[in-house]
Amino acid sequence: MARFIESEHPRDKDGKFTDKNKTSSSAIDLIEPLDEKSYYEGIKMEYENSTNQDLLNFIYQQLESPNPKARFTISEANKKQIEDIKKLLGIDVTGFKNVIDHSAIMHIKNRHGINGKADKSMSNPKDLARIGYILENYDNLDILYKKNKPYYAYDLLNKNGNPSPIIKYEKRINGYYIISQAIVDSINKKLIIKSAFKNNKK
Repeated sequence: MARFIESEHPRDKDGKFTDKNKTSSSAIDLIEPLDEKSYYEGIKMEYENSTNQDLLNFIYQQLESPNPKARFTISEANKKQIEDIKKLLGIDVTGFKNVIDHSAIMHIKNRHGINGKADKSMSNPKDLARIGYILENYDNLDILYKKNKPYYAYDLLNKNGNPSPIIKYEKRINGYYIISQAIVDSINKKLIIKSAFKNNKK
């Protein structure tokens, strides 16, 4: 599926995506509406086909036989992540790895799993096993705030001994998939997933 770049498709007066590159002899027909619903159906299909089987096996392993020291490398930080995190925090994460560990899986299970205290949005382990797709294709990235203050991971210290800042990713997929991740600026070069959940915000 071709990558949809929203800046290349300004919305018309009704809020529908358009093709600004279309040419026509009629000024009225210069902007042709695109099918936004079909676009997001395509995104949903990409998402559902992105399950990382190795990560899924790791998740099941941790749920059935927990190992507090276990970690799984999802991917290497991609170009978009590197650029956005540098702009946001001033930290160069070139060569860093996106990692999820036992602690995050247990947190997600307890907060957002089948018997989640917050919601049940991550009841299906396959949704967590698709987290790599979100990291590769997120719509927005920002600092995570709690009570109007930047949130930090006090259990993950950076090379200066300070707590690591936490950022938030969002991707629209029939609602939104949201990830929080600690940016641990240390010699270990790890970007540690802290949580993930979905909501129905449109």
